[in-house]
Amino acid sequence: MIAQLRDAGVLIASSSRGYKLPASQGDLYDFVSHSNTIIAPMLSRVKRFHDQVHMATSGKIDILEHDEFSLIRKVIVDI
Repeated sequence: MIAQLRDAGVLIASSSRGYKLPASQGDLYDFVSHSNTIIAPMLSRVKRFHDQVHMATSGKIDILEHDEFSLIRKVIVDI
């Protein structure tokens, strides 16, 4: 339900305390901060996984070569 509302453009902040309509700049910060604690480690693990597979296969397998992973490819280049 939350994802559908967000996809429809409703701003819903989430943090370790739950969901709420943001009422302050702090609420917006809390949402991004909470997301960062989830997204950054996941991207780091994907990069490590990608690099290990790439190295183990002497560059023959690039698990991120598919178009569906183009955003992830762009992001992990900077990690």
